[in-house]
Amino acid sequence: MSKYLITTANVFIPAKIRYTNISSTYLPADILNKMLKSFGEESQMIAGVDVYGKHAYRAMRHIKNKSQYITDCKKEFRQTLSKFGIEPDLYIDSDNSKMNEFVEYSIGELYKNGLLVKTQDYSFYCQDCHEDLSKSECEITTQKEGRLKKHSSIEELLQEDFVCKLCGSNNVEIRQDMQWGLLLPRTDFLKYLVEQQDTTSNIIPNIQNIYNKDFDCWTFTRNNYGRQMPIDKEKSIYLWYDSMVSKLLAVSSKPENVANDIKNVKMISYFGKNILPYYSLMMPTIFNKGFNVSKFNIKFAARGFCLTQDNDASILMQDSYTPDELSKVRLFIASRVPDKIKDYKLTEDSYKQFLNGTYKNFRKYFHRLSVFENHNYIAPQSEDYQIIKNHLREGRVNKVLSTIEQWAIDDMKAFSKENYDINAIKNRYAIISTAISAVAPSLKRENNTHKQGLINTSILEKFHDYTK
Repeated sequence: MSKYLITTANVFIPAKIRYTNISSTYLPADILNKMLKSFGEESQMIAGVDVYGKHAYRAMRHIKNKSQYITDCKKEFRQTLSKFGIEPDLYIDSDNSKMNEFVEYSIGELYKNGLLVKTQDYSFYCQDCHEDLSKSECEITTQKEGRLKKHSSIEELLQEDFVCKLCGSNNVEIRQDMQWGLLLPRTDFLKYLVEQQDTTSNIIPNIQNIYNKDFDCWTFTRNNYGRQMPIDKEKSIYLWYDSMVSKLLAVSSKPENVANDIKNVKMISYFGKNILPYYSLMMPTIFNKGFNVSKFNIKFAARGFCLTQDNDASILMQDSYTPDELSKVRLFIASRVPDKIKDYKLTEDSYKQFLNGTYKNFRKYFHRLSVFENHNYIAPQSEDYQIIKNHLREGRVNKVLSTIEQWAIDDMKAFSKENYDINAIKNRYAIISTAISAVAPSLKRENNTHKQGLINTSILEKFHDYTK
């Protein structure tokens, strides 16, 4: 029997959890994990914090008690997830006591297989604020979007003028250095992983483009922050490498056992679109060539980002929720997260429209079906059950929601015409109740359709911009 492992990309210190993370990654992963468990599948969800990387290095540079700071960041991360009812089964952080064993083993295997090479890389340094800048923290002055355009050579890049986004200075120096790179081999193993993805997913063309032409080598080391590179003590491993390898600690206790232990594991991997090359191509490469995994079942579930640049679009981040409020928030966000690599907004208007539409339909539906209430009755062989299960296997949480909403509408129409099959409705009701309990825990207990005030004003009063 297959075991499901629902994985998420690690958040890194000192970043706060934002709606970008909640909506595109953690909430869909949590809902899917709970749905699979409700339907009798063996499933677990993993999350964690990366304590390495440029931002962590910068945040801890002047902190004396770094250990306590890291502990506090981990605690805040877990508390934020808990506010939304998100409950990972495992927290595996990048400073896990066994991580070094897994990292060293994989680096040794990758080096032995000829996939690690020294390559020229470049970095940015602001000579006014004295900060090492990532590529996203500086911009070419001639580009309004603030993104680095693709250059065919380092010589072309050196001709550009850059601005530091942290202080606004144009006194930015480009530094060249030799770093370790991980090659992307076009193997049958990797080709099969790409081909086995759900063809209806918007992710696939993006992965195929990266696989075919846009990505050849990932420079994954740095000079002064991260885990020490086992084969080169002067270099450090960048944070995403740890994040990817950490998934395997949920599968095996020893790195040499990974290839065997992962055979019956089906991984569904949630991550942001900006790290698509790493999680969709480099992570399987590390598993294949770094841990000798020859067979691997994985689905990629990248999502767009929730845009929160204006006050209207920043939704519902507050310290506490009543169970009913939390259900509304979870159901609203889940219904708005696309199955595409497409940015989207969560606005006050869309929240109101949702609560007065979809949420209200569900409330009416459960009230109307209360005479058939039998939450434990599930018919595993029913067509409806298989429809939901198929959506779950592909990680399409919002497709589940749209399907059961349509069922609710169809069944209410049948009720109004007194043309319905009680047993069929009971089956469907049990399936929907089980699924909805993972998406909106208090919803199925809402039986009073005459209750006023679907929109709780205490939620709308606290719109914060969590991207600042």
